[in-house]
Amino acid sequence: MRFEEALAFELGTIPEFINNVFPLVVVEGKTAPYIAYTSNEGSKLKTLTGYLDSKSITAELNIVARSYPENKRLTSLVLEKLISFQSRSIGDGTGPYIQDVNFPDEPKEGYEFETELYRSAIPFQVYL
Repeated sequence: MRFEEALAFELGTIPEFINNVFPLVVVEGKTAPYIAYTSNEGSKLKTLTGYLDSKSITAELNIVARSYPENKRLTSLVLEKLISFQSRSIGDGTGPYIQDVNFPDEPKEGYEFETELYRSAIPFQVYL
């Protein structure tokens, strides 16, 4: 199981996000709350003797909710889930082993006037 599949699986275990986790963009017609995620293929780590089997992956989650209090609560749940990745295999048991989880910035909050929804963006990095 690849990182993105395992990430979506894990986020989908949060009751509010069952069937509401999407790569890049959200399926039209979905109602909040939902999560859209982005990630990259990752960079292999290198030492003086060459490249290692391990790599780092940078990702971002965008949590969208109908109210500010709901957004704060869901952001907290998602952060707890991400922190739980530390030192375990994620997904259905066949996902990658996460050696480390880092948060380079705090979650950024915003309000979308067009949709009247609240957004919280969480950038993070994992080391496999």
